[in-house]
Amino acid sequence: MVAARAVIGERTAAWPGRAQASWVQPLALALVALVLRLLHVTFTAKALVADDAVFFEQHARRFLAAWGAIGTPAFGAALREAIDHASLQGIVYPLFQSIVYGLSGGVEHRPLLLVQALLGALTAWLTGLTAERAFGRPAGWVAGLLAALYPPFVLASGLLLAEALLLALQAVAMYFLVRGLHPRALGSRFLAGAVIGTLMLRPAFQYAGAILLLALLVTGARRAGMSLYSPGGRAINGGVARLAGATRLAAPFLAGLLLIALPWLAVNRLVFGSLSWSRTGNAWEQVYWGIYPPNRGWWPPDSPVPPKYGVESLPGARGAGAIIQTRDLDYLEAALDQIRATPLQAMATEVNKLYQAYLHPFNNYAEQPPLVGHVVVPLHRLLALLSLAGLVLSWRRPGPCLVLGSALLAFSLPFLASHIDLRYTLPPAQIGALFAGLAAAEGWTAIRRNAARRAFWGTACALVGLPFFAWLADVPRITGALPALEPWRAHALHTLLMMGAFAGAGWGLGGLLGREATPRGRSGFAASGLAAGALLAGIHGVQAYYSGDWHEWSAGVKAGAGVRQTFVLPSGWSPPPGSRAEVRLYLQGSAEQSYVPLVRVNGDDLARLGPAFTDAGPLRFDAMLMDSARRQGKARADVPQWYVVPLETAALGGGRVTVELVLEPLAGAPSERAWMRVWGDYPIPSGRPPAAAAGPSEGGPGGRRVYEGPAVHSRILGADNAFHKLVATGHPMLWRRAPLASRLVEAARGEGGAWRGGDLSDQPGRQSGEYRIRLLVLDGNGGLVALF
Repeated sequence: MVAARAVIGERTAAWPGRAQASWVQPLALALVALVLRLLHVTFTAKALVADDAVFFEQHARRFLAAWGAIGTPAFGAALREAIDHASLQGIVYPLFQSIVYGLSGGVEHRPLLLVQALLGALTAWLTGLTAERAFGRPAGWVAGLLAALYPPFVLASGLLLAEALLLALQAVAMYFLVRGLHPRALGSRFLAGAVIGTLMLRPAFQYAGAILLLALLVTGARRAGMSLYSPGGRAINGGVARLAGATRLAAPFLAGLLLIALPWLAVNRLVFGSLSWSRTGNAWEQVYWGIYPPNRGWWPPDSPVPPKYGVESLPGARGAGAIIQTRDLDYLEAALDQIRATPLQAMATEVNKLYQAYLHPFNNYAEQPPLVGHVVVPLHRLLALLSLAGLVLSWRRPGPCLVLGSALLAFSLPFLASHIDLRYTLPPAQIGALFAGLAAAEGWTAIRRNAARRAFWGTACALVGLPFFAWLADVPRITGALPALEPWRAHALHTLLMMGAFAGAGWGLGGLLGREATPRGRSGFAASGLAAGALLAGIHGVQAYYSGDWHEWSAGVKAGAGVRQTFVLPSGWSPPPGSRAEVRLYLQGSAEQSYVPLVRVNGDDLARLGPAFTDAGPLRFDAMLMDSARRQGKARADVPQWYVVPLETAALGGGRVTVELVLEPLAGAPSERAWMRVWGDYPIPSGRPPAAAAGPSEGGPGGRRVYEGPAVHSRILGADNAFHKLVATGHPMLWRRAPLASRLVEAARGEGGAWRGGDLSDQPGRQSGEYRIRLLVLDGNGGLVALF
């Protein structure tokens, strides 16, 4: 055993394939996972047939109809139809659904959810076992506990979506992959290949087999190369030995893949006439939407079209009679052209995906699973940070980490290559839990090496001090402490400070973990920590540079208070004949009908938006977004959005237009429950980096005034809204930049009858600039004439 471990080069107390891994502790964690999931599916799961669940349900019913036709001439046609329709989402989950429905006597969701709860417990159990085999018992405890408690995994058990089944299959595959790293575990590698082949039937995972096969070939060649340095090893030709080692490790896995792949390819060729893995195409349009810089990774309903078609959107093109096949190579070519044309913006778009995945855990329907519902965000971010730490330390355990890292890449590709959909973060999170276990194991090892005090204080400084520093050095606090500092300079200072903090924390924590190691080991730890810190710093820097969020702030409006914005129009400007004017306000409020938003223009009441925005006119975005918000338990007032109030063009004749927004409490309603929120932005000119002007937001010869924020006008209704952004962040609007025609804007905040400028928000620090209250002039066809 000692010789074998020397050949493999693993520095681990429980190297892959050992038979001494305990089943008891992971089983206890599986019981915890089962209890949490049973509580959720019994009491809090909504089990909505919505979004993709609608299609899965349709596919499952077709399979169920096919099973009912067994033994009749209609069986072949029914099964062919079921496979054909299910191929886009993948046949695995509809097939699983139909089997459960058939055994339970019909389309009943409760038995399906109970089975998914059992699959969730299996996922937690196998995750703990896999981490223990790969990295030792402490890693198994942490990985299993994270998989048991991680709220999105709990939520998956109550969804009529494929994630619960896919997570269980992936956990099985990872277990057999790690177990199969033992040279004699041929059966485990074969089973791993078969399970990965099954997962590949979901088109998003179709490249997983090739990536993992390559990882096994490299691992086998590496092991064989290390064996050359054992006594007598140099008598063997190095190239031949490496090829033989790679073949021995990868061949059983390939055989398992072919067990699934060959019948699937045969069905596609003989039944459907297409010798391909995915007959529905490779969804290249999602790759293009995911890299399209203006949308920063979010997919809007207007579905941008490659420039070669000469149109702006897919619905517009089809409305004009154009025929565009969305799953063709034109989209891939356009995506590659976009990357070549704007490489840094394309990188920022990819970084934004990672950043959004870190900020927002998957919870499309705003469910609150028992016991863990209130710690969704902390557990999600803890898992992300521990996974990153484990990846950085993976050089300590090269054998399993090479394979598991390749699996992480394979199952992260749908999220990285496509537009942002947080559901795609669940598969990589299961593998991330394994690397989180590695980070915990290395930390436990450092603590046991008589370095408990240093480990405690170092970890406290790195994990507690860094968030405190981030809070202390927030942009509003910097501008509050240094009011003369221009906002964009405060943002740049904050970015530099945070980048330094990330790099320093990573270097310090890495050095801490390696304190008791050899000099070479200490250098490796410090370099690994610095690499992690530099990675975080780079992500933060690129994200901050291309994100407009840094200049965004918000202000609460309570009963009797309000905000005011005065627009100074260019000298001599007048609206063209036949045009119309609108006031648009980006607002959110309490859903309780205890107040009325009142809009005044030039001192005259213009509109009352009804109790809690119930009489605020039609939606300015796709109705499906509001349907999704209602599934989250939200009313219209809960969703930040643009409210539109028509305005007579005569109000623009004086050259100055003053818009006031006041919150009026309803008689007899508790005023403390009445509130609104209005957003604002620091002033920026058209260039980047922005240079704010002192005092009122005013355009000058050095920079034309621009608006940057949630899109204020679109020629296609809903073109700048994103469904996945709404369910992830609560904000449906995509950000856009547009020139402002106003010469000067003056904003003020009112309370108790007094108006004051300067600090426009009730938030900490000093917020200046403009409220997101805009004045639009439109032509007779709805085209934008001027934005003030």
